[in-house]
Amino acid sequence: MNSSRKSNRAARSGASPLRRALPWLLSVAVLAGALSAVAYFNRGEAPTPVLGYEIVATYPHDATAYTQGLVLEGDQLYESTGHYGRSELRRLHPTTGSIEQAVRLSPDYFAEGIAIVCDEIIQLTWREGEAIVYDKHTLQEKRRHTYRGEGWGLAYDGQHLILSDGSSRLRFFDPASFREVRSVEVTADGQPLNQINELEMVEGLLYANVWYSNRIARIDPATGKVVSWIDLG
Repeated sequence: MNSSRKSNRAARSGASPLRRALPWLLSVAVLAGALSAVAYFNRGEAPTPVLGYEIVATYPHDATAYTQGLVLEGDQLYESTGHYGRSELRRLHPTTGSIEQAVRLSPDYFAEGIAIVCDEIIQLTWREGEAIVYDKHTLQEKRRHTYRGEGWGLAYDGQHLILSDGSSRLRFFDPASFREVRSVEVTADGQPLNQINELEMVEGLLYANVWYSNRIARIDPATGKVVSWIDLG
């Protein structure tokens, strides 16, 4: 009898526990949004702007390449491809996508980001802690540097190499000695931005794609602040 009454009450209420909790959850969400807006107001800040994009050209590319780094210089496109046993440094024709030269890494190396400094290409490795330096013209290996932690993306700002490791921190290295000289934490709307991946310097700003997202962050390299997003969704 008690069980029947409980069933009847539940039927009349017509709501599951989750459904009955929805008004409370919505109230919490509204309150959180309001508090966030107040925090922005108090700091005198606005949410980070989101920009769109325009496709201006498309070119063929090897669909089997697990691209980890790209650098376009003049009429040469350099690419670093990943995966153990498949990692390479390639020189490509930028408009046809044809591979003009390739250097295969040892199968126990997973290649990552690349950057060009003068006549040299520096290629990171994921968990091997080694940066490989090549002659830009011949792709012959010249030397190696070691570093701590993982290597993801790499860019050159004209003075330092900037390395990402999947965290919210960017590390700056002297390109000759590969000595770390400083680091900065990347933040978006006041919060640390993790999963920073491939990097490119564009007119004084650092462009970084965020792993598992369709967005590119435009970062002030001096402060680490995301000044705007490019939404590729």
